[in-house]
Amino acid sequence: MTTIRGCPLPDLLPVTPRSGRSPTTSASLGARWHRPSAGAVPPDPSRSPGGLSPVSRPRPGEPISLTSPARRRRLRVAVLSVGILAGLLLGPPPAAASHDDVERRGSCSRGSEWEIKASPTDGRIEVEGEIDSDRTGQTWRWRMFHNDSVSARGSARTDSSGSFDVERVMTDLAGTDTFSFRARNLRTGEWCRGPISF
Repeated sequence: MTTIRGCPLPDLLPVTPRSGRSPTTSASLGARWHRPSAGAVPPDPSRSPGGLSPVSRPRPGEPISLTSPARRRRLRVAVLSVGILAGLLLGPPPAAASHDDVERRGSCSRGSEWEIKASPTDGRIEVEGEIDSDRTGQTWRWRMFHNDSVSARGSARTDSSGSFDVERVMTDLAGTDTFSFRARNLRTGEWCRGPISF
């Protein structure tokens, strides 16, 4: 038994290492934690464990660079998406139509069809009347009225398509102009009357 300053101490039992393991010494610790050899490159703390550099993010207030190919692609996709959306919202442009033309159609007393059309031309009004009976060689007598007054009259025969048409240029009077194209089949007595206002 060992005594220190008159106080007896029990003898310490020796520590027996487990089977297969050697006692830990300063030498073994030094073997585990060895210093890197000369010339070795220390690891870069800014790189990820897989060897890939982390993506740098702009700091607050720092301008964003658009020179990166990925950022340029994202910018192009965004601009294209805005253009497509604007096209869908606005819709297709309006189709071009005849300027100020007025047209009407109807049926005659025995199934023939009439059509009258008024169009502005050089400060005047061009009026066109047409009769379609689907019969070739028929003779019709027609009259063109302007504000209830006869402006033109005549007779015509249907052509190979079974129709005929008449065109006249009228004076553009003040206010609304009313026109009427009237025709009568001399053989069958069928009559047609097509009014229009311009």
